[in-house]
Amino acid sequence: MDMLDAVSPATALTEYGSVKLTVPIDREGVVLPSGAQGVIVHDHADGSYSVEFEHPSFEVVTVLGAEMTPAA
Repeated sequence: MDMLDAVSPATALTEYGSVKLTVPIDREGVVLPSGAQGVIVHDHADGSYSVEFEHPSFEVVTVLGAEMTPAA
């Protein structure tokens, strides 16, 4: 299975939807823990998303669909 296909249509990620990370990520020195919650602000054509996080600090980070799930 392709990493980008890990999110099923039943749990589709949508712009302006709330999400939480399923794994910790480190993007260019920005470290966000597993469970960090954010909002998708852009859906890229390659299956990645720009996600705005407020905690632990305000950041907009590119995240793969396989690295997050819709927040409940």
